[in-house]
Amino acid sequence: NEKHRLVQYVAAAIFAVGFILHAWRLYYQYPFVVGYTVVPMWVSWIGIVVAGVMAVLMVKTAQSK
Repeated sequence: NEKHRLVQYVAAAIFAVGFILHAWRLYYQYPFVVGYTVVPMWVSWIGIVVAGVMAVLMVKTAQSK
């Protein structure tokens, strides 16, 4: 279904943006603060892996139909 394929590509784009933002944060050592808590950099390493894998899987799933 073309509608499902479009939704998967949009989801892949959103995950790709998340990947880019996490990579940007790590590269520039940008501090991220929630309330009074500084989010550790290792959280972005997890974010890079998860967002990158999800983006690739969404594109592969959309192309396989």
